[in-house]
Amino acid sequence: MGFYAMVLILIGVLLSAVPVFKRKLKYHKWLKIHKLMGLFYILGIAHSVNVPTLTSELPIVRTYVYGMALIGIGAWFYKAFLYNLFNKKLKYTVDNVTHFDNDVTEISLRPDNKQLKFNSGQFAFVSFEGMNKQEQHPFTISNHPSEEKLRFTVKSLGDYTSDLQTSLVEGINAKVEGAFGLFNFKNAKYNNQLWLAGGIGITPFLSFLKEVNSDYEITLVWSVRTVEQANYKDEIENMIIQKPNVKFQLSDSETHGHFTIDKLYTSVQLKNHSVFICGPEVMRENYIDELLQKGVSINDVHWEEFSFR
Repeated sequence: MGFYAMVLILIGVLLSAVPVFKRKLKYHKWLKIHKLMGLFYILGIAHSVNVPTLTSELPIVRTYVYGMALIGIGAWFYKAFLYNLFNKKLKYTVDNVTHFDNDVTEISLRPDNKQLKFNSGQFAFVSFEGMNKQEQHPFTISNHPSEEKLRFTVKSLGDYTSDLQTSLVEGINAKVEGAFGLFNFKNAKYNNQLWLAGGIGITPFLSFLKEVNSDYEITLVWSVRTVEQANYKDEIENMIIQKPNVKFQLSDSETHGHFTIDKLYTSVQLKNHSVFICGPEVMRENYIDELLQKGVSINDVHWEEFSFR
């Protein structure tokens, strides 16, 4: 039994974590495999109980190992079977759907009754009735907490988000769970801040901009492939008209090449700055490397994960 448990765990890890399999697997299939990992783990623990090992000979070690195993099994069981029973989702309705030319969809949701409470920069899990077996997916909330409706801006990056492009219409019921995340400019050490957004990674900063006040000195750099893909350029420029403490730079790689920190800052100029990054992983890692080379502490660099699985 132990051998089979090990093989099943290895297969589950490969299918869940190796990029080539993650890209080919539909999300709902990937999620099912991910959930099965708990069963494979239980098989492995059950096998260890029946086989003489060093753990079984040492009471303290045995207590620790099996205690931690029980905690892990309990956490898996709660998440797989009980989580939805104790975490009620808020009911919303799709109020408006806007499609942009660059495979980006803006979704506006109006509350049926109770509104979601959230902070700028947070995300929520959203499911839509009749779509993809009502799977939940995380999307950053791109409007301000003071507004009644929720706005999500979604890039077509996989099977689920591609379906949203073609199937989502006004009037569909939605369920929202959240909010989650600690990506918030108010939590930073310094009020002098550099915000770096890549493509759809502009979403949390749209909420930030409505909240930032004159106590902060902000430089926002939004990197896109072409100017035409900057769907929120006008909205950003209108928001900062009355905010002289906010500087905005749109960097399109088609005209100016990929943006680098060197184009804007020297090491001295970045002293006593907090940096916020949201965008594709490759972009984020490049920015972090540049910032560390310029002497910025990793503790002063904050980023939002741009992947879900």
